[in-house]
Amino acid sequence: MLYGDIYKVPAQTTAKNPCQRLVKVTKGVIKGWVISGAEEKADLLHVCVLYHGHRIVPYGELEWMYPLDTSSPIAEKIELDTAPFELEIQAYNEDDSYSHEYIIYAIIEPEEPTTAGPTMEAGWWEKMKGVFGVD
Repeated sequence: MLYGDIYKVPAQTTAKNPCQRLVKVTKGVIKGWVISGAEEKADLLHVCVLYHGHRIVPYGELEWMYPLDTSSPIAEKIELDTAPFELEIQAYNEDDSYSHEYIIYAIIEPEEPTTAGPTMEAGWWEKMKGVFGVD
């Protein structure tokens, strides 16, 4: 499952006062990340992701990363096992004139398999044929 955020970070935001956004996710394991942005951002846009107040991307308390110029996934293996299941995305933009956009998606394998919709009881097609008069 994909969980993520796309956001334009205003010009002149700082590391001391970054934009902060919450992304609701599910219990499971983060298998990878897609972290990208347009080439125009140069090295002016910086991002990090936290889970329960701890940086998980990039790993380390003082680090920030530049969104990549590609949308290729980055392999990962981080267990999300404690509620609330939220990722906090922080970003700042050193550009003095223009906002810059990041795209961040976590690829999460849920703890339990998911279904696309409500399960149907056995024999539903036979019942529907009777409703429509089909043999």
